[in-house]
Amino acid sequence: MPAIPTTASERGPAQRRPPREARTSTLNTIVHHNYCAYIINMDRSPERLQAMSTWLEGYGMPWVRVPAVDGRALDLDRHPDVSVQGYRRLHGKDINPAEVGCYLSHIRAFDQFLASSHDYALILEDDAMFSSDPGAVLKGLMDAPTRWDLAKLSGYHSGRPVALSSLPDGHALCVPLTKYSGSNAYLINRRAAAIYREQLLPMDLPYDHAFDRAWRYGIKYRMVTPALCLPDESGTLPSTISVSAQRRLPWYRRFSVVAYRAGNELSRVLWGTCTVIRHKFGLEA
Repeated sequence: MPAIPTTASERGPAQRRPPREARTSTLNTIVHHNYCAYIINMDRSPERLQAMSTWLEGYGMPWVRVPAVDGRALDLDRHPDVSVQGYRRLHGKDINPAEVGCYLSHIRAFDQFLASSHDYALILEDDAMFSSDPGAVLKGLMDAPTRWDLAKLSGYHSGRPVALSSLPDGHALCVPLTKYSGSNAYLINRRAAAIYREQLLPMDLPYDHAFDRAWRYGIKYRMVTPALCLPDESGTLPSTISVSAQRRLPWYRRFSVVAYRAGNELSRVLWGTCTVIRHKFGLEA
């Protein structure tokens, strides 16, 4: 695995820190927390890393690079961490090498995080962009560590959130009652990362379909609303880890998918409802 740049000289001229005055506000509010941003980035996309690192340093955030896995270079039928048949059975599509690369890249991010001394990791795919300074919200999360194990900062679909507690700048920490897809930005603690590292392999679903099953892993899975981060859809720096189109299996081979999804979404609603009830009666932080 390539060495992770940690200083300005290691990052090179294109990634040096901006002037100090551009990064004081966030730095002053969250520097006392032992956290780091982990940017998942393909080797062939240095311009995306440059943009992300400049942006993070503008907010005063420490960061390291996670070299993304190139799924196209893997023999998926023989890879020990990939279940091609399981993927077809649960997702109803032929497995996509880009999807595999995304999944295994998040596992690699957990490995780097757990090998570090950080208490928290801000996992970012390289198409993630914050619309404003996230420092106050991140600090609010890290100031209340018993309320969450993973906090999603972005996603697709509504998630039907139910607020559990307030966060700075008009945001709230919520539990989703329905699916809240996406994995491009989330804050995670060491407990959840260790559980995921042990239980998420082999891959038999897209990553954002697999890691949001909190009832299966026994973690406090939360979402921040309004979303703190959105994918960069400007097209100026397209992500190289996003997935491409996948061939759907014929309808007569998708009955297992329907059964799985029905059970999964029922479990999600029941888990979310029980979480809200426990919180209401003071049984959960």
